[in-house]
Amino acid sequence: MPLMLWRYILVEICKVFILTTAILVVVIAFGAAIKPLAENLLGPLDTAKYIFLATIPMMQFALPFSIGFACTLVMHRLASDNEVQAMLASGLSYFRIIVPVGLLGLVLTIIMLLMVNTIIPMFWLKMQETIAKDASTLFISTIQDGEAFHLGNTQIYADGIYEIDEFPGNGADRRFVLTGVAAVELDSASKMSTEFTAEYATVDLYQLERESMLKLAMVNATIYRGDDQALVFVPQAEPAAVALDGRFEQKPKFMTFSQLLSLPARMEELEFVAQARPPLISTLKSTVLWDCFGKSIELSGQLELVDPSADRRYIIHADRLVSGRLLPAEGQQVRIIEFEKGKAMREADARSATLMLRFNASDRPRLDLRVSARSVTDLRNPEAPATRWPAILTRLIPVDCPEVEYSKLSNVELIDAATALDFGEYGPEKLTDRRIRTGIGTLQRLIEEVKDEIVARLTQRTAMSVTAVLLAVMGALLAIRFRHGQPLVIYMIAFLPAIISILLISSGEQSIKNNSIVMGSIIMWSGNAFMGCIIVFSYFKLARN
Repeated sequence: MPLMLWRYILVEICKVFILTTAILVVVIAFGAAIKPLAENLLGPLDTAKYIFLATIPMMQFALPFSIGFACTLVMHRLASDNEVQAMLASGLSYFRIIVPVGLLGLVLTIIMLLMVNTIIPMFWLKMQETIAKDASTLFISTIQDGEAFHLGNTQIYADGIYEIDEFPGNGADRRFVLTGVAAVELDSASKMSTEFTAEYATVDLYQLERESMLKLAMVNATIYRGDDQALVFVPQAEPAAVALDGRFEQKPKFMTFSQLLSLPARMEELEFVAQARPPLISTLKSTVLWDCFGKSIELSGQLELVDPSADRRYIIHADRLVSGRLLPAEGQQVRIIEFEKGKAMREADARSATLMLRFNASDRPRLDLRVSARSVTDLRNPEAPATRWPAILTRLIPVDCPEVEYSKLSNVELIDAATALDFGEYGPEKLTDRRIRTGIGTLQRLIEEVKDEIVARLTQRTAMSVTAVLLAVMGALLAIRFRHGQPLVIYMIAFLPAIISILLISSGEQSIKNNSIVMGSIIMWSGNAFMGCIIVFSYFKLARN
């Protein structure tokens, strides 16, 4: 007899549950599409696809309320029609009557746990890919809104944009024309390396198999390079092509259970963690190189630099390196000998020389040598009149100081290398442990934030899933207890604790992300604990009567 009754109850609940879930999922999925629609990020077809993809992630919000609503309506009808009373009269207890509701809620909780940790993150990712896929729509809307379009290390701004109907003929799928253009390329340390300005520019869009590419060509452009502080005017400038796909950041929200567990070993994939590495790497490289320069001069009395663009080599004879300045021994001068294709060409004498270290966009070291020469000698013809020595030599490369590839190190290895580094004072700034510790502290803080977010995300998914079984049982018990009331009123009574629980889950998640794991967990589970108390109280009130 109980199996027949349970099957009867489950069938009735499932009818209402399926219909309610379908309605709620569609409504919530459409609500999720409002923001990208308002920002003109989706076309008609993409909107339909986006809403379809959103139905799966929205189930984690719709399923608990759907099952609670279904259990409330069905059990209220059974109680108001005295069917529950008939079950009690036949010898069944309230516990055995509620068993099918609890089993259905438990199955739904398990299904939700599997979905939020496997399927739903993939659909979140697909939703973001849908927005990023229509690259031209996103590009046009951003420019028309007067905002800078960000692509990796490139930022593009224009006063206006329009599309050319003619086929470009160079393999591109579409071509746009920008007016009043400005573009900036940033280096690995998020500092400006190159700035482009032009009256107008053409943008070619290439739709490849797995990504989209933008190729920018500027007409009558002015280029400013930050590494050598050069200002150049060219008839046409073409910055490097940039990829459009993958612009969104791979967040823990988009990761499955297994990906979250493996995330601590591959945090370099996270954009906000990766952005904290270049400043620390640059500081480490600068410290190591200045230390190498200073020790080379102390040991051999000279420093060798090369200019690969002009096939020239410079040997600097000095006594010591202090704060970036090459100083001679007392009563002597700094000697700089220039070699071209292996032959000594000129020699300059100066009271001092200054080295300036910088890194280009590819994060390679470049040296500038500033010299105020007192005398210059032509070594090919010593009796010839003195020639002029350039005030600054740019883009030099050190010879005897091999570069350490810190960029290939993991976060833990990078922190260990920075911690074990001996600090010198040869550079223009005293590269003390303050800058290194700041970089280490920033990277460690971000790593800890990611670990806290992993815990917060996993805990939030579990708490949301448990809400399903609690809301189902609570709705059923309240419906039986208040069988003479209106079913919607009863559902509202159950609905309010569920809403409070979801708000507490969200608040607890934020607290865990802020490194308050214990307090955040208490806040997160307090809403579910409150619903559990309502369930226990309602059951004992029914059982007593």
